[in-house]
Amino acid sequence: MKSKMPVATVGMLVLLMASASFAATSAARTKPESSAVIATVNGHPVTEDMLNEKLEQIYPSSSVHTRPGGTPELRQKALDAAILEELIWQDARKSGKVVPRAKAEQEMLRVRKLCGPKDFDAGLRMRGLSREEYIRMLQRQLTVDAANKKRAAIPSKVSAAEAKAFYDSNRERFHRPDRVRIRLILAEVAQNAKPEEEKAAKKKADDLYAKLKAGADFAELAAKYSDDEYRFHGGDVGWMHKGSMDPEFEPLAFSLPIGQITAPFRTPPGYSIMRVEEREPAKDLTFEEVRDKLIQQLTAQKSKKLEQSWEESLKKNARIEMKEAASSVPAASRPAGVVALAGTVASH
Repeated sequence: MKSKMPVATVGMLVLLMASASFAATSAARTKPESSAVIATVNGHPVTEDMLNEKLEQIYPSSSVHTRPGGTPELRQKALDAAILEELIWQDARKSGKVVPRAKAEQEMLRVRKLCGPKDFDAGLRMRGLSREEYIRMLQRQLTVDAANKKRAAIPSKVSAAEAKAFYDSNRERFHRPDRVRIRLILAEVAQNAKPEEEKAAKKKADDLYAKLKAGADFAELAAKYSDDEYRFHGGDVGWMHKGSMDPEFEPLAFSLPIGQITAPFRTPPGYSIMRVEEREPAKDLTFEEVRDKLIQQLTAQKSKKLEQSWEESLKKNARIEMKEAASSVPAASRPAGVVALAGTVASH
């Protein structure tokens, strides 16, 4: 019996065949209503199909979470991504950096083999695509991917010397206040709880406290009975800095002897029991202590600046026009039908 395609394989096929290129380049195919033109980039259309594909990539509908696809902010993000992809494609064609057709053909054969010839061909028919159209779609997607990969390869890693210079110039940023690591158990009390519900939560906390005093393991009780997300970590809240904790917790956290537990005490969420695991005094972190993380953070910042510079160079002389009837992009997400991108922008 033939096994079902893995989810990842199905997703790859669907995303590839829903690629933006075809909403824009397949003039021979009748466009469904969903592929209405919502913007043009140097005269080339950006369609609702292109926007929806980007929306799927940003927030997959297969996610276990509810997909907020109708929010103006998310749809604007997807539209900006679709416009940027069109700019990258146009730049590649202009500069002669389009991935060879032969490579797209090879990728098509690979995907067809991976999905199974029967399922692959059925997928093409479902989308109303010919193999030629699909190859052209792949050629565009591979070209955009290659451009993004090349951009990512731009040297951006910050050296240890650069990180040290930043550290020396910003020593105040590397002062760590007193900190403490605690575990918590919460017996939750809902807002506007009835007196009997308040009483039940207090009894639960008292019973758990009695078990702890009798030698029960704090982490085990927290994992089994606590009503907050810390239960997934045995009640471990992690390190908390002085001045960052709620007033109900901080005095206890910084005065309770390590290893001891508090009796249940009332907090806004309910009745809490705390145990202090570790405590460390304030200190100035040395460069060696922050070196790796600092290099990582500064590299990410540098990469982001290079990425923004590259995108701005693509948009600099681009003419990007919005269509007022773009139902996928609510007017609330953009001023008077205009996407605020760099370059010449006009509205219809």
